[in-house]
Amino acid sequence: EGLTYDLNNSDLQDAYQRALQLAGPPRSQTITFGALSNRPFGAAPFGVSATASTGLAVSFNSQTTPVCTVSGSQVTLVSVGTCTIQATQAGNPSWAAAPPLNQSFQVTQSPQTITFGALSNRAFGSAPFTVSATATSGLVVSFNSQATPVCTVSDATVTLVSVGTCTMQATQAGDTNYAAATPVNQSFQVNANPPVLSIGKSHTGNFTQGQNGVTYSVSVKNAAGAGPTSSTVTVTET
Repeated sequence: EGLTYDLNNSDLQDAYQRALQLAGPPRSQTITFGALSNRPFGAAPFGVSATASTGLAVSFNSQTTPVCTVSGSQVTLVSVGTCTIQATQAGNPSWAAAPPLNQSFQVTQSPQTITFGALSNRAFGSAPFTVSATATSGLVVSFNSQATPVCTVSDATVTLVSVGTCTMQATQAGDTNYAAATPVNQSFQVNANPPVLSIGKSHTGNFTQGQNGVTYSVSVKNAAGAGPTSSTVTVTET
């Protein structure tokens, strides 16, 4: 009573080890490690847990580091594929190492969506213009024309071909980690230019009211490529 023992003393440690040897071989232990659910690529890191029948702490490692990694008990997804996590317990002088236990799950392709804003109507003859869209994956979005007689697209530059409805489609085909996005369409009207009115008189200089022999010509024409226009032009002397 009242005595203090230094457990770090090497003699005591040796005595402890000899006592364990006399007591017989280390006893066996087992690990309980539950099944892991499939997860999509891009999911946040998550924790895993397991227990040993001895109550000793269980460690984890990844058997498939190209697909997933482990730090402590936190699993981080790296790519699509099969992730296998191994639980281990190394034992101690009293307990033998537990048989490792593996659990596998699938890292599946992540869905993605496209954001493609509305497009404004344009007059036929307008200069080519660019369109833009984004995918939640951060992958590059491609464009195609669903109405090539009216408009065409090269990369993201749209060229108007004729009057009508132009429909642009935005697509993202996906990759190893992301599934293809649902295409998104945006339509706009390519309108005919209004008639261009030109008025000219046949003489130069000033003229007086009632002066004879003054000739005016009036012409109405549409922009090149536009359909025919029917209209009435009225010229009033003031």
